[in-house]
Amino acid sequence: MVVVKAYSKRDVTQSLREQGERLEEIRQKLYRSSHPNVLPFMWITETQRAAFLVRPYVHSSLRERMMARPFLTTVEKKWLTYQLLNALSQCHRAGIVHGDIKSNNVLVTSWNWLVITDFIGLKPTHLPEDNPADLSFFFDDDYDRRCYVAPERFYDPKTPQASRPRGESQPAMDIFSAGCVVAELFLDGASLFQISNLLSYRKGEYDPAPALAKLDDVPIRDMVASMICLTPSSRPTVSALMAPSNASVFPPYFEHLQDLAWRSVGSLDPDECINLISKGHETLINDLGGFDSTEAGGGGGSGGGGAASGEGKGVDGEQRCAGLVHVLVLVTSSMRSVRSPSSKLEALGFIEWASMYVDDEIIMQRLVPYVCAIVSDDNESSLVRGSSIHTLAAMLSHVRSIPLSDQQIFPQYLLPALAGAATDETAEFVRVAYASSLGSLAQTAQRFLDVGHERRLSQVGKGSGGRGEEGAGEGGAGDEVGQQGYDAELAILQEAFVGLASNLLSGTSSCVKRTLLSDVLRLCRLLGRERTNNSLLPLIITVLNDRSDWELRLAFFQSLVGVAAFVGRESLEHFILPCIAQALTDMHDLVVEGALASLASLTEMGLFSRQASIQAAKASLPLLVHPGCYMNLGVVGFQSTLAKQVSFCRPVCGTVSIPDSDSFPLSWASPMPTFTWHPLSGLI
Repeated sequence: MVVVKAYSKRDVTQSLREQGERLEEIRQKLYRSSHPNVLPFMWITETQRAAFLVRPYVHSSLRERMMARPFLTTVEKKWLTYQLLNALSQCHRAGIVHGDIKSNNVLVTSWNWLVITDFIGLKPTHLPEDNPADLSFFFDDDYDRRCYVAPERFYDPKTPQASRPRGESQPAMDIFSAGCVVAELFLDGASLFQISNLLSYRKGEYDPAPALAKLDDVPIRDMVASMICLTPSSRPTVSALMAPSNASVFPPYFEHLQDLAWRSVGSLDPDECINLISKGHETLINDLGGFDSTEAGGGGGSGGGGAASGEGKGVDGEQRCAGLVHVLVLVTSSMRSVRSPSSKLEALGFIEWASMYVDDEIIMQRLVPYVCAIVSDDNESSLVRGSSIHTLAAMLSHVRSIPLSDQQIFPQYLLPALAGAATDETAEFVRVAYASSLGSLAQTAQRFLDVGHERRLSQVGKGSGGRGEEGAGEGGAGDEVGQQGYDAELAILQEAFVGLASNLLSGTSSCVKRTLLSDVLRLCRLLGRERTNNSLLPLIITVLNDRSDWELRLAFFQSLVGVAAFVGRESLEHFILPCIAQALTDMHDLVVEGALASLASLTEMGLFSRQASIQAAKASLPLLVHPGCYMNLGVVGFQSTLAKQVSFCRPVCGTVSIPDSDSFPLSWASPMPTFTWHPLSGLI
């Protein structure tokens, strides 16, 4: 794709040949050597009424990017500033002055690579100060009266023609314009100069210091102040601004990052780029300046400055590396164009690793949308989609500080986006991955809800503080309303997760069901005891109906203890204990052994009543004469545990007579087939 810019002639007799030759000269100079941050016009053509300039298309300008979500972090703003100065350095070394640096002429790619374009070739260098029409025509693209033009480019029209400024644009003019762009970037889109106050500044009647004071980053503020100095000779050169001594503004690793980013997008295809980054991730944090010491993890969203963090850690004490956001942006951008599923798997692995060291806002605003898009893409391979679900659950588990705007992310975004993965019978691996991550997602959803509720209550408390009894009454009413809102939001979450569990357990895949059972307790904690008893427990018990899959029945008893302890004694004795008793006569020995192990664990926890314990003991005693020693040991283990818990083991043991060993067939000396044992055990 290309962009065609049309320059309308004011007079049909006007010739733009000289300006066209100038633009062609600029293009030739910049293409002779590598200038990665400069994007000149590819060709120019002229008609009777207009001139047309063609250049490659770039998605957004810097002005558009700074106003769009996800908002740039502080370290990203510094990275873009570094690239802007680097672009000017590339131009000035080639003997070229841009002449029209402004946020609309600074373009930014999806991976935060910056280029400058639209050189001044067709525009005048000097302008009359009393005629804003020329300024608007040549330099004000969106008519918002922002001004980036250096003050020395204006002249008093009353000045004699011979005394008016002449000549080409000077590098100091670009420095001034760049200073205005940097200030706008760190002021979140607010301009440093309008046309009127720039003309006043030229005359010494306006002081930009109050506007600069809004810049929280002191080194950036000092740099911008020097760049917009009224005297051109007092402005620093680009080389001085980018000198190693200026490390308080630009981290030293920016030079390494420039090489990495340019090599990744300039000479490598997306698959090679991801492979290069993922292989070097072990040393990446050191390459990016190590863990933060004086700067927070780059968070700050739309804010101009990042909060300081002297420990270089997040709110939970974990280490943070602000520079990782640059590499993550590069990886997520490259993921769209990779050809090999293995490359996407490498990218997902890198994202999961990096999510431990970046701010929560980076995870929520930058990473989660990309990973969700992969899960929802039916054209993606099942292996990649399933791995994306694992990555998503792992990333969300690292989030501790949840913005108010993201507290409804589960019911309003994540669960609807992932709904297709739970019902897609054609992609078993995706459903298995979803089942294995459902417990983690449920736990995270509960935490998001709790944190959001606490923050809302704290805000209500602050709002009613200091009002005496009246304020206390309002606070109590606010607490009641807040609790009602919490209960309503919790009910929505519970309903959604019950629906997901129902979809996964009602399918035909035993592997999906076994995987869900392995981590069902965390799902129970989200649902609560009542909802678990009414909705989830009946769903779980239905897996015992599958008589063809003994592994599924065994998985039920392996996960049973935690669920039984959670639902309480009443549900245990009325619903779960009959299932255990039935399993003691199962056709597969390992299922029986699993049932005995669950009986022993539940007895040790003291969850059975006296009567239930007697019933369980009676049901298990015949297995003492089972030919398998492991079964005998299971019964003995259960009875021993029961003996420690109650004092009525002797009467119970006397309720079943054990036949004499001589009456057993000789074949019982060795394990026998289960189908033979069951009829005989009924005669004992």
